[in-house]
Amino acid sequence: MAGLWFAKIKLRKQLKGCNYEMSKAMLIQKFSKAVIPNELARLLDKFVANPSLNTAVDLIEFDTNLLAFFELAREGGFTEYLYQNGDIK
Repeated sequence: MAGLWFAKIKLRKQLKGCNYEMSKAMLIQKFSKAVIPNELARLLDKFVANPSLNTAVDLIEFDTNLLAFFELAREGGFTEYLYQNGDIK
């Protein structure tokens, strides 16, 4: 149980400075028109409705590969620059 708690704290530190609106845009682009499991659809709906740390953690716990979307959305990075210029919609 303590290991899970520690993993969540580490994940929250990794997501510090994340632009959740940009992550939302990238996830919508990635999964629109895709066939996905119901559980993932439910988690994506929650995140899109409320892009935040808590809903992001739920997605990453479902599939750790989704962490990449949030790491790319760090404030001040090149990907955020592309998002702000409209290159990522």
